[in-house]
Amino acid sequence: MNYQNNFATNLTSNQLAAVTTTPLNSIPTVDAPFYLALDATNVNGNYEVVYCTGKTATNVNHAASSYEHTTAEEVRMIVPASYLNAIQNLKEGEMVNGMISVADTAGITLALKTKAGTDPSVSDPVFAMIGGAVRAITAALSVAKADATNWFDAGSTEHATNEIDYFVYLGYNATDGVVIGFSRIPWGASYDDFSTTTTDEDYCAISTITTAAATDYYNVIGRFAATLSAGAGYTWTVPTYTAKNLIQRPIYDNRVTTPSMPSPHTRLNSKIIVGTRDFTAAAGDVSYTGVGFRPSSLDLIGCVAAGSFPQIWGIADSQKTSFCVDRAFDSNFRTRANYLVFTSPSSGTEIYAIVKSYDADGFTLTWTKGGSPTGTFEFAVKCIR
Repeated sequence: MNYQNNFATNLTSNQLAAVTTTPLNSIPTVDAPFYLALDATNVNGNYEVVYCTGKTATNVNHAASSYEHTTAEEVRMIVPASYLNAIQNLKEGEMVNGMISVADTAGITLALKTKAGTDPSVSDPVFAMIGGAVRAITAALSVAKADATNWFDAGSTEHATNEIDYFVYLGYNATDGVVIGFSRIPWGASYDDFSTTTTDEDYCAISTITTAAATDYYNVIGRFAATLSAGAGYTWTVPTYTAKNLIQRPIYDNRVTTPSMPSPHTRLNSKIIVGTRDFTAAAGDVSYTGVGFRPSSLDLIGCVAAGSFPQIWGIADSQKTSFCVDRAFDSNFRTRANYLVFTSPSSGTEIYAIVKSYDADGFTLTWTKGGSPTGTFEFAVKCIR
């Protein structure tokens, strides 16, 4: 159903009851179908609503009218209560009169348009359900990202020149109002689910974040495809859009069956890094980087350099809960709960470490020692996404 704001007119000539064509002084500019109220102000007591299925330059076509009507009566376009109720019952992320538009002009521009292809306005708004309330978008809404930046890590060795699906979001807070954004990840529900690092694959390019708060609601409203080239140019290109690569509805999967289509968080699923720890070093936190993503668990194996023992095998889960098995200086095996590393390099000495944090590019361990241990611990850690 279509609607034209503030449409009102009169009949061109008097009409008998049961007609299916009504001549009007002016014809709605929107396409049928639409609803008209005949005798809208009830001048003759013949108020009725007709559902118009077509129009010409001078007439509208509808189901048979119930009453006679005269040129003294006003005709108005209306929105049925059932339609307004339907708007109030939208699901999260659903829109009325909204469309996603993507353009490549010295970068990429994502915009929200009306069904007519124009910017939303007071007279032609877009409605969207965000955070349990219907939000009205009554002005232009867009976000642009220029060439020459490795946005979303999409220009990396793993992803450059591959067509990638991006998920379109609408968000809301009371100060910024409705905002639009796009991201490689489909599971964002609030602002704090996204990274603010522009080259991170969890990044979301958002139109306005001036007063963004961690708890701001965000909903996926659709998906589009685009490609970022490699190298310093990092040039955006977009395909010819079809029903498969531009989706105008909430969707939470990308086209994983498409050749070369990387899923979010598939840049690396795991990576091994190596490190050393001087047992004589002071206790404290040490950050290990170069992983390329935020790990969710660790597998560690190591031993003392230039010696047989200690030998250590440690694991840590997504909650940083750790467990290790060590073979200490005396060749005996021991299990150690709550530690990624725990061993005795020599009688009366200890060295141990816990996982303090999982970081954007690796992890941080907190090292502690007992006594005066010596030696260098060489280890490898498999970091799992």
